[in-house]
Amino acid sequence: MQRKNQIQKKKRFALIAIKRLEDELFAYRDAIKHRHEQYKLSWGDITLTPYKPTVVNCDFDEKKLNSASAALIKIFQATDNLLIDITRARRSGEFSHEAYQEYYQSEITHLRALIQRVTKICLSFHQKRKELITELSHEKQTSSRN
Repeated sequence: MQRKNQIQKKKRFALIAIKRLEDELFAYRDAIKHRHEQYKLSWGDITLTPYKPTVVNCDFDEKKLNSASAALIKIFQATDNLLIDITRARRSGEFSHEAYQEYYQSEITHLRALIQRVTKICLSFHQKRKELITELSHEKQTSSRN
């Protein structure tokens, strides 16, 4: 019975951590989509001057993806698409080079802040996981002595 409780504790903890991570990632993904849409509404024709960025293919094992890692991949793709459109808009005369740098840096800053928040969540998860494993190990040793 005690072993079953330990397993339930671990599962509950893992679910809370992944939910927190997913919430952060999904909120960011929605925010970047919204910013991109707002930018597009304020810009005119961004296809006036052709711009074809270099495409880099990324291969990954789909079997190892969970919802959080898939969301993170989608965030990087959405950020890439937005940065490409910012470059297209500048090349098409929608704004100055200084404004381009502000748009670009703003998006990089948003992404950097997300990565820092995700890092904190992951560090917290691993720290709590280590504490839980230590606690469960201690409980197991105590019960085996009795």
